[in-house]
Amino acid sequence: MHRRVLARRVCSQCGLDYNLIAHRPAIDDVCDVCQGALLTRADDNPEALAIRLAAYHTETRPVIEIFQRKEYVATIDASAQRARGV
Repeated sequence: MHRRVLARRVCSQCGLDYNLIAHRPAIDDVCDVCQGALLTRADDNPEALAIRLAAYHTETRPVIEIFQRKEYVATIDASAQRARGV
């Protein structure tokens, strides 16, 4: 997951999202749609990611676990879909 998050890019002009692992632009660092520069988001760095993950584990995960115990959460494994390129 770290690798995927740190590979995100966003177009500085139109805001289109890219991922250098799964959705690469045709020309490096250039948006396919408007030819704007692709930038790394300010919060896509190892330090910010560590803070976001810590917040998830302390604030969000406990809420998910409550709903799982009440059987209100459906878990879907989409990894097979990604592997096929869907």
